[in-house]
Amino acid sequence: MLCSSAAAQSGPLYPGPLYVSDDAPSPIVAADMNGDGIKDLVVGNANNTFSIFLGTATGTFGAPSTFAAGGGRGARGGRLQLRRHPDVAIAHALLATTISVALSDGLGGYGAPTDYAVGAGAGHLAAGDFDGDGKQDLVVTNSNAASISILLGNGTGDSPPR
Repeated sequence: MLCSSAAAQSGPLYPGPLYVSDDAPSPIVAADMNGDGIKDLVVGNANNTFSIFLGTATGTFGAPSTFAAGGGRGARGGRLQLRRHPDVAIAHALLATTISVALSDGLGGYGAPTDYAVGAGAGHLAAGDFDGDGKQDLVVTNSNAASISILLGNGTGDSPPR
């Protein structure tokens, strides 16, 4: 198989395009952020922002749109479906004791993030319905507190998790 540089490859993968993010991208999440059925990329950046690269039908991605990620130093991006439109949850690295949730405006933009208290060293996060009420909740690892935080969602996305 030949890659874009026409070099022969011996494995199942070959080099593709290089995409430039904002500042020291950290974890990345693949999810359909705009409802077109094509995977997009959500990237947390060290400069307190997150970027979204919209996917195309050809397997490439467009230029990033970058949004504020809330308080703390550094960010780790994640997708959170609180409502019809995909929202973004950001866990702040290092000594931060908060996460932020940026709600989608339904038009491809995001509102100002809201911060929620968690344990020290908020790191990775995941969304799921942990209490069986049909509403998305969040779990966050707190590396400096040797704990995890559960934030139970109310399903509206516009008020703090209960």
